[in-house]
Amino acid sequence: MKGDIIMEFNYKHCPICGSELLEAEMDGEVEGEKVFFDGLYCAGCEDTQATAITEYNAEQAERQFRRNHGLLTPDSIRDIRESLEETPKELSRILGYPNDYWTYWESGTMPTRAQSNLIRLLRRRKNYEFLRALYRETRVKERVKRKLPDVEDDVDVIMMYTEDSISDDTSPF
Repeated sequence: MKGDIIMEFNYKHCPICGSELLEAEMDGEVEGEKVFFDGLYCAGCEDTQATAITEYNAEQAERQFRRNHGLLTPDSIRDIRESLEETPKELSRILGYPNDYWTYWESGTMPTRAQSNLIRLLRRRKNYEFLRALYRETRVKERVKRKLPDVEDDVDVIMMYTEDSISDDTSPF
């Protein structure tokens, strides 16, 4: 394990004194919660404050926090989007978030557990296609309402039956 962490870090020696970097169980705070993780420190000067070491340890603490809480990593989120061959902007819209939300998650902003679970559901193509269909039908409904405000109640009734037929696999319609 020790060799794996040092190889991931791309350093074997302290950037300050040149001594060997060692692995140790450390603790840190992420999102106001104490997290225990395997981090690195310098064997010679016992420094953990060098920028590269600090960044590495902070990344390890965040990874452990995500594991503890079942939260997706930015790489996992990006992989899901790429497998769907979709843009971050379009996936944000499909899920009902502002245009740049998906980009935030891919760049490291931590999603909530509910958001992680929703993103996980997109791994199944059928779930993605269902949400995309709902999003597109909602856009059509909004356009109709803008153009014909007097028929708003009729549009709501029509869309209600359409949504029911989408979500009910046993529907004969």
